[in-house]
Amino acid sequence: MIRTKPLYLSIAALVVASSMLSACSSENSGDNSSTAGSRMSEPAPTGVTLTMWNTALDTPALKNLYKAYEAASGNTIDLVTFPSDAFENTVLTKWTAGSKPDILEWQPGLSRLAALNPSQKMIDLSDLDFVEKEGTLATSSGAFDGKVYGATLGPLTEYGVFYNKKVLADAGLQPPKTFADLSSSCTELRTKAPAVAPIFEAGGDVWPTQILSGILYQADSDKNGEYLDALLSKKQQLGDADGAFVKGLEAYDDLNTAGCFNKNATTAKMSDSVDAVLKGTAAMVAQNSQVLIDTATASLAGTDTKLEDVLGFVGVSANGPTLAYAPNVTGTYYLPRSGDSEKERAAIDFINWATGPGYADYIKEAGALPTMAGHEAPPQEGLYKDIRTAYEMGAASAYLANLPGGSSLQEITNRLLNKQLTPEEAGKQMNSAFVTALAQMR
Repeated sequence: MIRTKPLYLSIAALVVASSMLSACSSENSGDNSSTAGSRMSEPAPTGVTLTMWNTALDTPALKNLYKAYEAASGNTIDLVTFPSDAFENTVLTKWTAGSKPDILEWQPGLSRLAALNPSQKMIDLSDLDFVEKEGTLATSSGAFDGKVYGATLGPLTEYGVFYNKKVLADAGLQPPKTFADLSSSCTELRTKAPAVAPIFEAGGDVWPTQILSGILYQADSDKNGEYLDALLSKKQQLGDADGAFVKGLEAYDDLNTAGCFNKNATTAKMSDSVDAVLKGTAAMVAQNSQVLIDTATASLAGTDTKLEDVLGFVGVSANGPTLAYAPNVTGTYYLPRSGDSEKERAAIDFINWATGPGYADYIKEAGALPTMAGHEAPPQEGLYKDIRTAYEMGAASAYLANLPGGSSLQEITNRLLNKQLTPEEAGKQMNSAFVTALAQMR
C-alpha cells in the first residue's frame, strides 16, 4: 500500500467549490435518464481510446490493471496524470472550465463527489454488478442522492491502534479492543511503566487528533451506514449529548484528563508518534495504516529490525474490536458524461472488467484487502497480517469520510485536546459545520 494524503484535509474547499459548480448544473452533456446498465444493451466497443485523469499516487498494480484491460478489450487508456499535491485543484479547475475525461480517478465521499455535480455530470452506475459485490462501500464511497456513481477497487486505508508489543507484554497487558480497555491500560501503564506515554497524541500536526474521537470510537455505530443515515436524515445530530459523536469526544477528553497522552501532546508531530511507539517511549498510537507503516518502515531502514517484531495492530471502537476503513483516491473511479455513446459504453466496460474479470489479479498483485465480495484477501505478511485479522474480526467504513463538513473535525478535536472546548461545545460546533456544509452542497 502507498501513502496518501490524510483524509479530510481539503473537503471544506471542495464543498465550497460545489456551490460554484452547481451554477453550471443546467449543462447536459449526456442522457440524464439512462443508467450504465441500459447503455450496455449493445456489445462493448473495441478500438476506442479512453482518456483517464489519474493521480501520480497510482500503484504499479493499478497501472498494470490498465494495461491488462487494454489487452483484454482492444481499447486504449490514455493516462493524463496530475501531481498528487495538486490533483484536486487541477481536476476542479479543468472541470469548472468544461473539460472532462472519459474515466476519472477521484476522491470518494459525499462532499467531494458533490463538488462535481454528479446528477448532471456523471453516469449512474447503480445497476452494474459491482454495486452488490461492494455492499455498503458502494453507498458510502461513490454514492450521491441514492445513486452509485463510483467504483472502489482499493486499496483501503485502515484506522486502528498500533501498539508496542514489548511494552504491553512487560506490563502484562493484552491489546485493547474497546475504549474502556484503552482507559484501563492507561491506568496500568502509568503505574507499571511511568516513563512510558500510554497513548501518543500528535496535536502539533492537528489532523491526528480526529482519529481516536471521530473515527475509531464511532466505528461500531455505523457498520451498515446507519449512523451516517441518521445524521443525513436529521434523525440525530452530531451535538446530541447522548449520541455516538459526543460520547466519542467525551471518551477522548477523559483519556486526556486522566494523563493518558504524552506530555507534549499539544505540540508533538505525527513523526514523533511513530518514533515514540517504535522506541517504546509510548505504548500505543491511533493512526491510519498507510501513514504509520510508511513512516515506520522509513525509520527502520538500514536496520535489521522488522516492523512486525516491534508493533502490532488492532481495531478499537466504543464497544468492540471494529476496524475503521476509508477508500482512497487511488483505485476509485467515476465516469463523466461525454455525450459520446461509444466512449461511454467503453468506459462502462472498463468498470465492469476492473470489478469483474480483472479484479482477482489486481488484488493479488496489490496485496490489498478486497472491496468486492467473493474474493479472498491475498496472503499478508508482517504487520499487514494483523491488519487483515482485525479487518476480518469486524470492519466498518469510516462515516466521516462521507460527512459534509468533515474537514472541521480536526480543528475542533485539536481545540478539545487543548482544553479550549468541552465535548458538548465541540459537538455543537461540529454539528453546525455539518449543517452548513450540507446546505451548501445541496
